[in-house]
Amino acid sequence: MTHVAWHRPPEGMLKLNIDGSFHQNSKMGGTGGVIRDHLGSWIVGFSCKVKVVNAHHAELLALLHGLNLAHKININHLLVEIDSQVNAPTDGRINNEACNEGG
Repeated sequence: MTHVAWHRPPEGMLKLNIDGSFHQNSKMGGTGGVIRDHLGSWIVGFSCKVKVVNAHHAELLALLHGLNLAHKININHLLVEIDSQVNAPTDGRINNEACNEGG
């Protein structure tokens, strides 16, 4: 069993943790993420239903959604943590079917 723990960003920085999921048969997926401060306090989060071609596509859309949200609320000092081991190119189509965000 692997122990996974959240690591704090340095003081003055925020951290974006994201993840994506994919269902092979339906080609539907989900993205989600949370931005927290150096104390672990929730700043804002998001979840989205998306059409994707594979799991890597879902991970990259999660990254895109998280960075767009950070930009939207004027976050300038951000560390990003993603658990994906491979960054695969997408076919260029982005489908933000249903995203929810909130602080």
